[in-house]
Amino acid sequence: GVDTCAVTNRTEARSLQRRFFAAQAQDYDPFTGERKNTSFPNVAYSPETTTWFSDVSDIPGSYKGNNTSGFGTTYDRIRVSSAMAAVDFPTFNYQGSANRTMRWVGSFSGYEADGLTT
Repeated sequence: GVDTCAVTNRTEARSLQRRFFAAQAQDYDPFTGERKNTSFPNVAYSPETTTWFSDVSDIPGSYKGNNTSGFGTTYDRIRVSSAMAAVDFPTFNYQGSANRTMRWVGSFSGYEADGLTT
């Protein structure tokens, strides 16, 4: 389902913090997820003609589960990038706990091979 954005007391917001990914589900290699060719302009020219993976179990390489490593598949890149939460979330939470002016802090990683953004 889709989470609804709402103003939340910042002391209760930690449970809402999540890493997200976006990976295009068109014109990809079924084993690696790499997108070396495109059928553009027949697809991906508007939000309505672009398909995105909505379930991580459909991502190429997901069969590896917890045994993933490196950057060989789209799933590998998602799992490895998830480690950024160890830096992102404490950095964001620190400024709130120290009664500092809240600034929107975030990071992302982009991968050329498959257009993945995390």
